[in-house]
Amino acid sequence: MMKADPGAIKSKKELAISQFNAGQLMEARQTCEEFRLLYPDDPVIVCLLGMVFGSLNQFHDSIKFTRKAIEIDPDYVNAHYNLGIALQRIGELEEAAREFEYVVARRADNIQTLILLGNIRRTTGDFQRSVECYRSIQKLDPGNLDAIAGEAEVFEKQGQDKRAYDIIKPYLQEGLANAEISLVYALLAGKRGDADSAIDHLEKILGRDEINSDTRLRLHFITGDLYDGSGSYDEAFHHYERGNQLKGMYFDSYQYRRDLDRTIDIFSDTNLCTYPRSSCQSDLPLFIVGMPRSGTSLVEQILASHKEIHGAGELADVGRLADVLQHGMRRGCYGLDFNLQVTTEQLDEVAKNYLGNLHRNSQTALRITDKAPNNFLHLGYIELMFPHARIIHCKRNALDTCLSCYFQNFHAGHSYSFRLEDVGRYYLGYLELMEHWKRVLQLPIHEIEYEELVDNPEREIRRLVDFSGLPWDESCLSHENSGRVTRTASYDQANKPIYRRSMGRWRNYKQQIGPLIKELSRCT
Repeated sequence: MMKADPGAIKSKKELAISQFNAGQLMEARQTCEEFRLLYPDDPVIVCLLGMVFGSLNQFHDSIKFTRKAIEIDPDYVNAHYNLGIALQRIGELEEAAREFEYVVARRADNIQTLILLGNIRRTTGDFQRSVECYRSIQKLDPGNLDAIAGEAEVFEKQGQDKRAYDIIKPYLQEGLANAEISLVYALLAGKRGDADSAIDHLEKILGRDEINSDTRLRLHFITGDLYDGSGSYDEAFHHYERGNQLKGMYFDSYQYRRDLDRTIDIFSDTNLCTYPRSSCQSDLPLFIVGMPRSGTSLVEQILASHKEIHGAGELADVGRLADVLQHGMRRGCYGLDFNLQVTTEQLDEVAKNYLGNLHRNSQTALRITDKAPNNFLHLGYIELMFPHARIIHCKRNALDTCLSCYFQNFHAGHSYSFRLEDVGRYYLGYLELMEHWKRVLQLPIHEIEYEELVDNPEREIRRLVDFSGLPWDESCLSHENSGRVTRTASYDQANKPIYRRSMGRWRNYKQQIGPLIKELSRCT
């Protein structure tokens, strides 16, 4: 039998690996699970099972098994690499970077890992270390086109368009551009008003069979942006739709509904009266929340132009600390209601942890913004941790917001955005939860509508500054001159003067977005 026969053990492993490599994922899963019945702690098979789940887009299971493989063998480099891949796919970029750093520390010549690490650092705005990764690759492999494109895209994100173009120009002229260089070219061409040539170029690139799925979906989204900018809305929608389809993600709207109901239950007005509060008196945190693509980046950029306000960008800390506090949750005796079992000391500890991270961003600012939009899910925890915090709620036309989410190349952490029906359901849940918070929380919440900000910027900006509790600073009226680089999907728009062309954008796609319109019609 397999347990007594080393040859059979080796053969079973090789079978599982060959099945995986051949794309026979269900067969590989079955073989792995049969093997684990006798050898549950074999790190190779446990890691391979994680890879199978990753290939099936079941990333939470992939993370579970790759972490298990690391528990069995902490030095198993391949498991760290595959854990990084899975974490990256669900948007846990900082954790993914740590795993890739582990791999690079042990395999400094691993070009693929350096590429992934450079891309993450570019995405999170760590531009200097991103460029260091790309240049390390070019020392190992001179002329590596992915590294060259990555470095150029860093400069494009920083607004150094000429420098970015100078990097890729020789490869374009010599006909050596790969898909990644083509992506950077398209970003730059769109800014220069040369969309037609960029579209022609990208359509040809998309016709190549050898492009991997991740690059292909990026190509679709950028091509969609170019068509949208040129007014070719049918073609634009086709590419956005194709890009979302390639993600192959599933949004569990039923689980989302259960999570919302539980949050509303935990933070009912009755429960909130019984919970302790942190003794923290700090008014340093200024939380900017709302749906993604609702103007949160623009609002932060405006406020960060104030000499006493520092913009920290999207921080993951609140969600992490909320998870810590949830460990003290007790279910009600009828299995319907939940409540938190937390103490002032615990709340003080998590508040101190969060403030410590904020101070790493600035030691002198009187306010520091955290503009993670999905903190709207955690406002109850924010009230317990920071009784003196302020909340800015960014609102925007529902159809424009949802369509902009659908048109944005989000990672798996935004799986609701990959189908029109799902983004509509997510929006309705967000709206319901915000109405709940306005009824039950004591925290001050200032609502700002994107359309009002565009129509009357000075009035709305003065209201924002006044709500922050700070004196007026004229610099807030010219946020585009602040020199601050925005590090989110809205980096290009947030660094420009306020403009109107995003208002009513949904009307250009009225014929294509029937499922979204139908879903949002349930909102009264």
